[in-house]
Amino acid sequence: MKITVDLDEIKLIADKADKLLITKEAENEIAKLLDLQEKIDEAIKQAKELIEKKGLELNPNFKSVEGDIVKASYRYYGQKYYLEEDKIDKIPVEMYTKEITTRYKANTDIIENFIEKNNGLPYGIVAPERKKSLSISFKKTHDTTKD
Repeated sequence: MKITVDLDEIKLIADKADKLLITKEAENEIAKLLDLQEKIDEAIKQAKELIEKKGLELNPNFKSVEGDIVKASYRYYGQKYYLEEDKIDKIPVEMYTKEITTRYKANTDIIENFIEKNNGLPYGIVAPERKKSLSISFKKTHDTTKD
């Protein structure tokens, strides 16, 4: 399958978006963009899976790979630590900040210092399983207008 993207056409379609509520034609144009986005997202997902698979085959501790233009690296998503709020009265006050009257947020830097000094988590602090996902992006120095 060959995909040709006309950036000027995409801009024209996007510029018509405000007419979405007025014309069926504008809705069809937006649908074209969404369809293209779905196809591109699926292709990027497949590329990530292949990069991850190959990277882990070559090195079980694979973290990233970088070329001249693109890099692929793991990122963690989700909260690094959370508090067992039923134990809040036993957790040292410097380990969290009180955001609202009934919600607390873990102070990551202080908890990590504690872990480093004591080889373990403080009482009432939990490190949940965090989802790791591969992201692909341009390097900051890449200028897409030159290609």
